[in-house]
This record gives sequence, structure tokens and C-alpha cells, in this order.
Amino acid sequence: MKKYIIVLIFIVFSDKLSAQKLYTSFFLGGSNYLGDLQESVFLPQTAKTVTGFGFNFECTHRIFTNLVFFSGKLYANDHFSKKNFKRNLSFNSNIYEFDLEFEYNLFDLYEHNATPFVYMGVGYFAFDPYVDLGSNGSRVYLSNLSTEGQGFVSGKKNYSLSSWCIPFGGGVQIFLNKKMRLKYSFGMRITNTDYLDDVSDKYVDKDLLLRNRGQIAVDMAYKGNQLYNGANYPQAGTIRGNPKNKDFYYFSGLTCSFLLDAKGRDKTMKYKKVKNIYNCPEF
Repeated sequence: MKKYIIVLIFIVFSDKLSAQKLYTSFFLGGSNYLGDLQESVFLPQTAKTVTGFGFNFECTHRIFTNLVFFSGKLYANDHFSKKNFKRNLSFNSNIYEFDLEFEYNLFDLYEHNATPFVYMGVGYFAFDPYVDLGSNGSRVYLSNLSTEGQGFVSGKKNYSLSSWCIPFGGGVQIFLNKKMRLKYSFGMRITNTDYLDDVSDKYVDKDLLLRNRGQIAVDMAYKGNQLYNGANYPQAGTIRGNPKNKDFYYFSGLTCSFLLDAKGRDKTMKYKKVKNIYNCPEF
């Protein structure tokens, strides 16, 4: 699989660079997460910043191939959940993502000054959930603690801190001038992991966790007892998360693209009104 992706990237680079239809892009926006610690698609209280940088190759006047690198953060907290408030868990994670995307513009920006677009692709991302322990700046990385018994309970393997994802979404793109385009995009990420937040399955036995990973692991596996009148650590086998549903995250924001070389353009910028948006796509 990796070999085919590398070959595809090489073909895209060599072909499109020779055609001199290359844009560079800069992204600034927000990130959010959907999983065991957040059931809502969007919570402003948990939104974080994400930035991106990439290259966009104009295959046709409507079809682009994009190579993009993103760097951002994810955050969620049971404090904002009515369902799991008493569990009192939270997580942060830096996230780094590299995407190969295919974008289709509904209208030709050499003829119209704005167009809706959709995109889909394949990505690879890295993450590492952690919890900050107050104002002293100390930080605990959760994957090392095996909070659900990974690594010492039979059948429980340590989870990987990187995975493939499928980015997809859409937005609106605007022509600014011959060398600049601006677009707003919203893109979901389907992931192959349920551990972005370090929560997936059931609570492991408290004493077993204590013997194998220490008191800090017990404290991070369940924090409901830290609340006023909070319950004690749950019995082993009690539901902690939902392993049937993988975690999602998404980015939304603005991208500004700059044409690196305007040579070889084969079509003059000339705008016209949209007559019928239901015409068959032109390639």
C-alpha cells in the first residue's frame, strides 16, 4: 500500500511540475473531535487551532491534486458532557497529519469568480493523548499508563500512536487575482483508531492496574472520585467507552493559495454568469 502511494506521489509531482501549474497553500483554522469524550460534532469550548501547508497541482481547470501537511491540537473533557460528567476524564493531543487529496471544483475559476468544491483523499496522522496536571506544568502521557490494561491483560495490546485516515469534505473557493485563490473548507477525518482520547472499552481491575502501572495510572483511568460526592473506582468490566465506534476529528478554516509560476496558461481569465449548475461536469 505504501509503495503504491509513493509511486502515485512521484507521478503527480513529475507530471504537474513540468506543466507549471503549481500552487502553494497556507491553512489556518480550528479543530474539533468526536468520540468517547465528546458526542457533539462541534463544541466551541473544546475547539483548538490548526495550521497547514501544502502544494496544489492543477490537473484540469476543475480538478486538483493536493499534498498537505497539518499541525494542530485536539481536546475534550467530560465536564461538557451530560452523559459522562461523573466520569470526569479529559485529554489533549498534538496531531500531525499528511494528506494526499483529490479536489473537484463545480465551476471553472477561469470563467467564474467563485465555486463550491468537494474533496476526498487518504492521510496518515500521529497523535499522543496526554493530561496536564495543573499549574505546575507537569504532563502525563496516557498511552504509557495502559489505563485499560493494554500490555498486561490477555488480549489487550498497546495501541499505535499513528494511523491512516480518510479526509473528506468541501467548501467554497474564491478567485482573488491571477495568482491567488481563497477558500473556506470543512473536512472530517475517518480514523482507524478508537484511542485518540485513550478511552475505548472497559475498566480494568483497579488493583491489577495499580500493580502493573502504579497509582498515576489508576488516577488517570477514572477521575470521578475527584468530584464532590463522586463515586469510587468502578468494578472491573464496567463500560468505560464504546469500542464499536472509531474516533473522528475534523479541521475547518481558510486556505490561501498562491500560483508559483503563471507561465503556460492556456486559458484567459474571463468570467461569465452561471447558466445551469446541473450541466454535466467538463474535464
